Amino acid sequence: MTLSFKLVDTIQSVAARDWNACAGDHPFVQHAFLNALEVSGALGSKHGVLPRYALLTDSTQGLVACAPAMMKWGNLREYGPEIRWLKAGLEANCFAWPKFQVGLPFFPVMGPKLLIRADQPVKLLRDVLIKCFLQLGQRQNFGSVFNILHIDEPNSIDFKSHGAMLAGERHSMWFNQGFSSRENYLSQVTKHARQNFRKDRSLAQSHGLEFKTLYGHELSAEVLADYYEGHRRVCERYTMKPWLPATAYVAISRAIPQAAMLMGYFNGQRLIAGVMHLYEEAEQTLYSLQWSEVEKLDGIAMDLICHRPIDYAIERGIAKLDSGLASPHKKHRGWQTVPVYHAHWFFSDNLKVLAELELSSRSKLGGIHAQDSQQRRPQNQFQAVSEDLRTP
Repeated sequence: MTLSFKLVDTIQSVAARDWNACAGDHPFVQHAFLNALEVSGALGSKHGVLPRYALLTDSTQGLVACAPAMMKWGNLREYGPEIRWLKAGLEANCFAWPKFQVGLPFFPVMGPKLLIRADQPVKLLRDVLIKCFLQLGQRQNFGSVFNILHIDEPNSIDFKSHGAMLAGERHSMWFNQGFSSRENYLSQVTKHARQNFRKDRSLAQSHGLEFKTLYGHELSAEVLADYYEGHRRVCERYTMKPWLPATAYVAISRAIPQAAMLMGYFNGQRLIAGVMHLYEEAEQTLYSLQWSEVEKLDGIAMDLICHRPIDYAIERGIAKLDSGLASPHKKHRGWQTVPVYHAHWFFSDNLKVLAELELSSRSKLGGIHAQDSQQRRPQNQFQAVSEDLRTP
């Protein structure tokens, strides 16, 4: 099999049909979602995130595999424990921008990152993609490290066999065990938990607001403006700024209306608090996005973040909920903690040693910790890889 590898700097240079044949139904890697981030102005040099989509084509120029990659400059907004070795590397002068990685900008979502067309040999093409990325990473202008972010355990084991060092974090997940109703679900938790769940709901409803679920085509510009303002206020409360511009939420809801939805409490037509979600039908998974709270009211956050998605999943037979980073308030309300991994290949020995020290100093997190292995060169299982590389 003769293959050709290249990077392009806009998803618009790839036909949506070809990209989606590799991406499948996962909403965060579909062509329309990635294009929405681009056209909304969420990506770009002023944000320190430039897309570099990886394309692997066969001798007929057909796309057989791809991956959403990016170059990052001067942006310390990171997920997971990477921030520790990144800061230490800057201080020790053994890390240099840019940072080259595969993953989703702004969204810590576990899911497919190396995308293979369904009729192609998965392991072979995954190995080829990894080899191509490592060849890129060894070039000085592609930085000191290459990462693949937010992967599950089977993928992490595979990447470790390619010489990756693993680290990770916990995410909050909820799994539907075939509950027939909310009351059926509550009957299977402890009495203390059941009392707390009902207390949360009662407190949220005591404000006299109306709970609504709105789908992509129902999300008006006014609702999305309220949503962004509430999200901005939440960020401000924690001395931060939103990662995404207001236009990104509009673009996403318009690009994939079949997947986008918002659960919120309203005062008339005005959104008071809410959470946006994206739904993946193939895996029957509902993903929670950013929290928004225009007015801080007791009980609202717990109900919308923890309880309403569970109600929705039970009513519609959805198999799984993914609420992002784990937290005690989610765990106390019926959510499980699941390991999520990050794979790192270092091209600076000093940075690798420093990263090992920083990550090993953390207590083991449910089996997630720094894992070292000798770098192995992937076997040459293809005839040729031609490169068309574009520097940032």
